[in-house]
Amino acid sequence: MEFVERPWERLLDALRTVGTVTDTDRGLVVDVDGRTVEIVMTPKDWDDMPVTWGYYPDEHVVELLRSQPPDQDFLVYDLYDLESCATPEIPPDPGLVRLEGLAAQYPDGVIPGAGWFAYKREGVRDYARDAQPDGTSAGPVEPVEDE
Repeated sequence: MEFVERPWERLLDALRTVGTVTDTDRGLVVDVDGRTVEIVMTPKDWDDMPVTWGYYPDEHVVELLRSQPPDQDFLVYDLYDLESCATPEIPPDPGLVRLEGLAAQYPDGVIPGAGWFAYKREGVRDYARDAQPDGTSAGPVEPVEDE
């Protein structure tokens, strides 16, 4: 494995093999075969990439650039990888948006009528019902008919 003293410059060199690279305030702009793709990622973000990859994945970024969908002009850094996007920001997760809405509506965390429930699986012995007074199990778990 080669020691990389300046990993950002190594990424720039890899990207220059497929197009023209311009460094901007929010990342890089790469012109490949008449198409412009913006990589929204800072040198600090790039320094974090080996956390999951184990190395600087410059070849991976080149491949993402080559396979970028035509309706998406951005590769946006998100949690140790790049995502293809139509905008320079990752769209919000709909599930997270819903949870944030509930948190704003119920700041104390209590949603009326909601709660955690545990349902007994069919054919499984009820441990609490079958426990001995000393807390030990009444025996091996065997399927039982619902009463």
